[in-house]
Amino acid sequence: MPPHSRAKERNQLVISYRMLQRLLGLLGLALPLSLLVFTWAEGRALEASISDFYYTKMGGVLVGTLCAVGVFLFCYNGFPEDRAAPTLWQRLFTDRTFATLAGVFAIGVALFPVHRPGLIPPSSLADPIAGDTLTVFYGAVSHPNAAHYLSAALFFLCIFIFSAVFFPRGEQGMTKRKLVYYLCAATMAVAIARMVPYAITRDATAYGPHFLFIWESIAILAFSIAWLAKGKIDEPVASALKRWRG
Repeated sequence: MPPHSRAKERNQLVISYRMLQRLLGLLGLALPLSLLVFTWAEGRALEASISDFYYTKMGGVLVGTLCAVGVFLFCYNGFPEDRAAPTLWQRLFTDRTFATLAGVFAIGVALFPVHRPGLIPPSSLADPIAGDTLTVFYGAVSHPNAAHYLSAALFFLCIFIFSAVFFPRGEQGMTKRKLVYYLCAATMAVAIARMVPYAITRDATAYGPHFLFIWESIAILAFSIAWLAKGKIDEPVASALKRWRG
C-alpha cells in the first residue's frame, strides 16, 4: 500500500476512534438530561433513581441508551501496544479489558432492572422475580436488586478507572485535558462513596427522596465529560465557532 494511502487510512481510523469516544460521552450526557426533561414535560415527580425510570415511558430510552453504551464500549480497542506487554497482568490490566467489562455491566444494568414490589418489569430477565427475595446458587437468598446494584457498582468502578488511570496515560505532563480526567475521576469517586451507603440502606428519610438520582447523574455526567475530553470534542466545537463567527 502506498505511504499516502496508509496515512489516509490511519487518519480515518483516528477520526472513527474519536467519534466513538464522543458518542459515548454524548450518550452519557443525554441520559440524565432527557430524564429531567421528561419529568418536567410530564409535570410529574422526579423518580428516586435513574433506574426507577424503567417503569415510566422513558424505560425504553433508559434500556436503549445503556445497551448502546455497552455496545460502544465493546467496540473500544484501547492501546494496541498493551496486547504485546511482557507480563500477563499487563496484558489483562488494559483499557480494552475494562471497556469490555464496563460494556457487560452497562448491559447488565439494563437487563436486570431495579425491583419494585408488586410490579413485574416488562420483557426483562427479572420477569420471574417476585416477593422480596431472590433464591440464587444452592438456595442462598439474595436481595432482589443484587444483580442490578452489582452491575451498576462495577460499571461505575470501571469508568472511574478509565478517568483515573487509562485516559491520563496519553498525556505528557499535567495538561488541561489530563486535569479534566483527574477532576472527573475525583467526582466519580465522591459520587460512588456517597451512593454506596444509600444503596445498602435505601433510607430515603435520612438521605432524601432524590439522593440516588442526583449522585448517579453526577457520576454519569463526569463519565461523559471525561469521554468527550478524550474524544477531543473541543476541536470540532472550536472549528464550528470559528466558522460561525466568520
